[in-house]
Formats: sequence, C-alpha cells, structure tokens
Amino acid sequence: MRIAFYDDDPGQRAEIQKLLLAFAFEEDIEAEVEEYRSAEELLEGPPADLLLLDIKLESGQNGIGIARELRRRGFSGILILITSAPEFALEGYRADTFRYLLKPLRREEMTEALSAALGKLRTSSQRLAVSCNGVQRYLRIDDIQLAESYYRICRIHTRDQVLETRETLRSLGERLPWERFASPHKSFLVNLAQVSGISGAHLVLSGGREIPISRSHREEFLAALHSFILRKGG
Repeated sequence: MRIAFYDDDPGQRAEIQKLLLAFAFEEDIEAEVEEYRSAEELLEGPPADLLLLDIKLESGQNGIGIARELRRRGFSGILILITSAPEFALEGYRADTFRYLLKPLRREEMTEALSAALGKLRTSSQRLAVSCNGVQRYLRIDDIQLAESYYRICRIHTRDQVLETRETLRSLGERLPWERFASPHKSFLVNLAQVSGISGAHLVLSGGREIPISRSHREEFLAALHSFILRKGG
C-alpha cells in the first residue's frame, strides 16, 4: 500500500508522518509512506493508493485545486483532505473526496479515517491487491494494460508505471476478471480493452506496443477478444 501526503508546513508533515507510521504498525500492514513538499513534486510523483492533502497551504495555494488537477490527470486513489476550515467541504467533494480531517489532527480521528480507507481498498472489486517489493499495492483493474512473465518475476504494466511482483502470471490471471483479460502467449496476459488491432501474428495495444500471438493460444485468445467486443457493443 502506498500512502502519500502533502503539507508545506514542516511541523505538520512530521505530525502526519508519525500518525501514518503508527497506524501502519498497529494494523500490521506493509505501507510505503512518502511526503511531498511542493505541489509540483506531488503532481509529477508516482500514483498513490491513498493521498492526504492539506487544503489551506502556507504558500497560498489551494489544496482542492491541486486535488482536482490530480483527478484530471487520472489519479484514482482515495483522497483525504485536511483542513482547519470546514466551509471548504462542499467544494472539496468535487474532487471526489473520501473524508475530511480537521486540524488539529487527533489520532483517533486519523485512525478511523485510515481504517475506512483501507477497508475500501481491500473490498473494492475494481482493484487488485499485489505485493511489489514487499509493499502491498492496490491497482485499479482498469489501469492494468498487460502483465508479462520475465524470468522469475512478473511485470505489471499500468497506464503510468511498471511494477514487479514474485506472483506468477498464472496466479494473476486467476484473480483478474476472465471476461476482460486473456493470454495471447504463455508469457503475456493482456487487458482486452487495450487491444487496438491484430497484425499478422501480433496484437497491437492502444499505446502501439505489439505482443506476439502464439499458435497454441491464437484460437482461444481471438475467441475471448471477439466475445469481449460483442459484450461492449462492437
């Protein structure tokens, strides 16, 4: 699980980090916690499963504006806003806010919000839990483009990153929706929504990458692709 937070007050950042690490320890979860010190750094950083963001920043920036920009760029994680001004609540919900925390932060309220967020990540049917380098990640299934077997690891390609896991390709396939993923080759598993065409013995993904279609998998894969297209209405 990757948790990120942004506050331009050093003292507040230290307090947030302390509370997050205490929560991860008490819940016995593997969490990668990363702090950001500027909006630019946050906007360019890797996606998080959970983001805590202060609304009223000392720099004069509005955290809600930053949150809306993140959503515009495709951020799909859980968002918790921190504020000393409750009147911002209505505006914040336009950025699909999960919870609000009021300053000064209280450990009990932080724990309750984080527990609810963790529960949502764990139970969401649209996410896949994967252990990557000792960190539990919750990937949006829609964001997964393909997975490939590479020696003794499996590489999962999403819209904006490549993650590595020790889980086998076969195991991943068993946990992904059968009607949305299929294998054109023993070393690949692709999101059928990402297939833009077939070129001879290769399929072409929406990003332009070509994946081989093996003879042994061709008939079954094309049947799965055809069924997927029919279900989506062509």
